[in-house]
Amino acid sequence: MVEFTKKPAGKIAIDSAITAGINAALLIVGSRFLKSADLGPLTMMQLFASSAVILQRSTLLSPGLSARRALGAEAIIPLRWAVASVPILTLVVVSIAPLAMNATQPRWQVLLVCAAFTASLLFQDFVRYVFISHDSAGLAIRMDFTWLVSTACLVAVPLLHPSWMLLSTTWATAAISSAVLAAATAHRRLRTPRLAVRLRDTLKLGRWGGLDNLMSIIANLAPMVVTTLVLATPLAASYRILQTALGPLNIINTTLIVTFGLDSYKLTSVNELKTLDRRVRKSATYLAIGSVIYTSVAFFLISSLAGIDYKTAVRVGVVLAIAALLGAATTPATAAASALGYQAIGVAIRVFVVAASLLISWAAAIGGPIPWDDPIGAVSILAATLGLAGWGTGYIFAARRERLLLT
Repeated sequence: MVEFTKKPAGKIAIDSAITAGINAALLIVGSRFLKSADLGPLTMMQLFASSAVILQRSTLLSPGLSARRALGAEAIIPLRWAVASVPILTLVVVSIAPLAMNATQPRWQVLLVCAAFTASLLFQDFVRYVFISHDSAGLAIRMDFTWLVSTACLVAVPLLHPSWMLLSTTWATAAISSAVLAAATAHRRLRTPRLAVRLRDTLKLGRWGGLDNLMSIIANLAPMVVTTLVLATPLAASYRILQTALGPLNIINTTLIVTFGLDSYKLTSVNELKTLDRRVRKSATYLAIGSVIYTSVAFFLISSLAGIDYKTAVRVGVVLAIAALLGAATTPATAAASALGYQAIGVAIRVFVVAASLLISWAAAIGGPIPWDDPIGAVSILAATLGLAGWGTGYIFAARRERLLLT
């Protein structure tokens, strides 16, 4: 265990655990202390901001690590790329999210809070990946631990006057402060001469991962928005809160994708491809078994902490448990195929997922029949099923093709 925490994968997992815990705390605290009229805007804003973070990771950060393969070296991700990435993605979120949040506050206030919230998450995640690319995941742990401590110290303020705007502003202030402080204190180390990954190679890989995740975001947002605005039920908030229980599984998924990407520069021989294949098979087995054991306990704990009623917790929990199991079995294949440079596989899968999501959401909006009368659940299970089938098949194809190229 001690040796594991000294390795990059162990440090990345620890950092991801801290991050997941803080994200979960935001929604759990909101569920406990905010009125339903305030909980809706908070969960929707967090969903859009998290989607922007995922898009930045898939477009620049994860591909930046995979681009090391083209250089055959442990190259770094330049922090200066954040100057363009953070403002662009923040602008996209601010132009769309307030329309789906259904907030009652003045529009300019909603826009301002949404912008600050999103920008803080994006910049913090960029700094996190810069540290990881410098083989300094320990700095990311320090940054997020500072975020945790400052959030805990400041959270009493919004709880005195419960408001989604005050809670999210406090949370975002702690996030951006920890990121700026971490980047400033590590400035000398970040300026140490190191080979940087090429932007061209990164964008070449990122265009596929970005398009894949953009379509995934659309597929996830469509049923959420329909459930919140058209069906006018609190089911979307329940899904978002219980999804926080998946944090540890997402930690493992993120760790796998990042570590496979960090090792991508080694995948230049048939023996290394065979080692990769063994890693994929072993990881898929362990993750599938672990997800079943974990979700059976985690959903009960989170629903109890957040005060979700029993029937809703069971209904949502079963759907998310099935999706988690399928997703756990998929992640190793996704990570391996991406490390080999086959991010385009995800695009083909997402085309079908988006089409199905939009069809199901449209049917729900006009009162048509949908599975379980739950557009979010129907899309979640369908997307996870298509992901497992698509990435599993895609990885097999990618691995065989790479072996042929190397022989």
